[in-house]
Amino acid sequence: MSSLRYEDRATSTAKESPWSSTHRIDAPHEKIPLWLGAADCLVLPSLSEEMPTILLEAMICRVPVIATPVVGVPEIIEHRQAGMLVPARGSVALANAIEDILNPTTDFVSDVVYRAENAAKNMTWETTARQMIGQYQDAWPRTLAPNTGAPCEVSAHEPQRRTA
Repeated sequence: MSSLRYEDRATSTAKESPWSSTHRIDAPHEKIPLWLGAADCLVLPSLSEEMPTILLEAMICRVPVIATPVVGVPEIIEHRQAGMLVPARGSVALANAIEDILNPTTDFVSDVVYRAENAAKNMTWETTARQMIGQYQDAWPRTLAPNTGAPCEVSAHEPQRRTA
């Protein structure tokens, strides 16, 4: 193992990479599992995300994941259950999480990978659609005006209730 610290090795590797001037790697979709499978871990230290599907792809490939708890991520990863969450801009916490993944002292990593793979398998389009339908069904009664059953009127400025 190299005597360089992880930070130094990562910086050196990034500078030598043919992708060092870009953040996007366009690859055939079928190659992603192969590339992910070669990784020791996936780190997604984002300040914002929409739907970070790369986390699910890594989890299904049994690659430990570390991410920041921005929108979309906590819905996929429960800290220390299916991966590790670190604060955004938390470089020390991020370094510690990477160290924990790369140099495990217990069965923690294999346990996380097992739970992550199972969680990812359960995150299908059908499961997501059923959950979303359930949320809409739960929310619908709350959109009715009290004691009238009439739908509420909503304006862009202030919500108003329609009266019968």
